[in-house]
Amino acid sequence: MNVEKQYQALCESWRVELEEKQRQFEQAKGQILGPRDLELMRVAMMDKVEAPLRAKCDLLARVSDLSSPSISLEQDEITAFWFWYMYVLVGWTRSFPYISPPCV
Repeated sequence: MNVEKQYQALCESWRVELEEKQRQFEQAKGQILGPRDLELMRVAMMDKVEAPLRAKCDLLARVSDLSSPSISLEQDEITAFWFWYMYVLVGWTRSFPYISPPCV
């Protein structure tokens, strides 16, 4: 009888431990973002980082429409930076033709 009580006590302690681990798992699972949320967060971060560069490129494009030759070097530098940003930080390659640089 003593062995049976020890076995039941051991099973009860395992059950309590398992229930606690299940609660911890459910709590951790609730904190994990889904793929859709991660994609939305990634797009929002890209927009936030890209906005100043996009504004500068738009300004340079408007100024270059005035046929100012002194702008072309700076515009080329910004275009090169955009390609670097898309390739290194975003993982973009030129195999995606539907994405074009902002100042080209």
